[in-house]
Amino acid sequence: MPEQPQEPQPSSSRRGAIAFAVAMVAVIAVAAAVLLGGDDDASPTAAAGCEAVDAPEPKSVDLPAPKAKRPTATKVVFDTSCGGFTVTLDAERAPKTAASFEYLAAEGAFDDTTFHRIAPGFVIQGGDPAGDGTGGPGYSVREQPPAGLSYTRGLVAMAKTGADPPGTSGS
Repeated sequence: MPEQPQEPQPSSSRRGAIAFAVAMVAVIAVAAAVLLGGDDDASPTAAAGCEAVDAPEPKSVDLPAPKAKRPTATKVVFDTSCGGFTVTLDAERAPKTAASFEYLAAEGAFDDTTFHRIAPGFVIQGGDPAGDGTGGPGYSVREQPPAGLSYTRGLVAMAKTGADPPGTSGS
């Protein structure tokens, strides 16, 4: 997964999925920062307003790539031990990535996963079936980032591993 969001370069089709991925993670990061608080040392179960839960076991997900090239929904709702949040899918600017996000949510790929990286004020990363940032869905998506995308508070992105080529995203 990328360690730092990078400015998208509209001339490079390989940076598409990364840009959208970073954006999606950022939205989740903002939601978690609000829900979990800003203490680096606090576990999610220790945060005020969170339900105490056992850490889920790592799991393996090996799904075929989604057939849809555009999402059918506009929103995906997430329920966490610290409350819920809704992700709005951008089918116009990132149709393949949005369709993949919707598909993974519908297939339960994000169910019983954790936020494995919490950097208060910057980003949270979650939804990895392995629970540590090394897992994935069994396929990847490649898509150019939306032109002029700014990484502002509230954006959500799909992530990639450091070994994946630019413009690639997984879960």
